[in-house]
Amino acid sequence: MSPHTPVFRTPVFIEIALHYWTTPGDHPMVQAGTHRMYEEIAEFMVQAGMLTKSEKLGVLYESTEALGVYIGALCEVPLPVQRWVIPTVTHET
Repeated sequence: MSPHTPVFRTPVFIEIALHYWTTPGDHPMVQAGTHRMYEEIAEFMVQAGMLTKSEKLGVLYESTEALGVYIGALCEVPLPVQRWVIPTVTHET
């Protein structure tokens, strides 16, 4: 990952977002507290309104409606398709 890549454009961000949308409880890497990047992404998601700090015992974060909107947008992205083309043929004279 480039240091200039916005955090929300990384596969790890999508992984964390999908976890919190589909699974009760914290992402294992966030909960472990040993992977700073995961914690920073979770905090970014709190600032963006996608997660809230949980009041439940043993749970750090919970998803919000904004996270659901983001996941919905991800689900609308079409799969890539292959496009077949005929290469240009040049004839030498």
